[in-house]
Amino acid sequence: AGRIPGSVLLSLCSNEELEGLIIQIGYFESLHSRAYTHIIKSVMPDADKAIKDEIRNNPFVSQRVAPISEVFDELYVLGLRYQLFRDELSLVEKMELEYKLRILLIKAYFALYGLEAVLFYTSFACNFGLANQDILQGIANELTLIIKDEYLHAQADLAILGILKEEWPYEFAQVLESKYPESLFRELLNIEAGWADYAMGDTVMVGLSADILKRYSKFIISEALKPLKITLPELADAPKTNPISWVEKFIDLSKLQ
Repeated sequence: AGRIPGSVLLSLCSNEELEGLIIQIGYFESLHSRAYTHIIKSVMPDADKAIKDEIRNNPFVSQRVAPISEVFDELYVLGLRYQLFRDELSLVEKMELEYKLRILLIKAYFALYGLEAVLFYTSFACNFGLANQDILQGIANELTLIIKDEYLHAQADLAILGILKEEWPYEFAQVLESKYPESLFRELLNIEAGWADYAMGDTVMVGLSADILKRYSKFIISEALKPLKITLPELADAPKTNPISWVEKFIDLSKLQ
């Protein structure tokens, strides 16, 4: 999330206002990364080894971000090809490459929206569950600030998708016809169910368990899809209201003292 703005998106950006936004988002993601590093070093005895071995080699972690990283890996490689060879390509080849890039950029912003509107919230719920019992309050305070940024980033993703729909109507329609957004969020739904079992296991905190976390992820995904006007049959039983209402005091900044 920290490297995507600068290394992937910025090099393909030709709009001054969007460039400023991407730079700003990249700066805040860098702050988030440093905050996460600080948190891990505060609570783990051998943080460097844990990051290198336990986290990077953990299949549950890598699988969780796979749908997002796959589309950005593809966009990164194709974007580099475009930057290196666009002046050497024939007009037809250049048009074909730009068409592929537009398709990938639209998919990438759907993926980025999924990351920032879904995955962060369900992860933070576990930490807020501890803070709700007065455990690791300092970490919850940091995450509350981060989640404020992620909410703003998700709203920016939505705004950009709206602009791309107007700017590139044909390509946007192609992405929708391919059912990419549905398959992406369906995959996130399944991944989050597995993550809830892995993260919580048999642990039951006051007001939070694996089953409750699964219901919460359904609620979050259902809410995230509303602005996109997308429905999934798998979300027919999604809660209409937040199943862990106590988390709002951490997420809704107006409710913080």
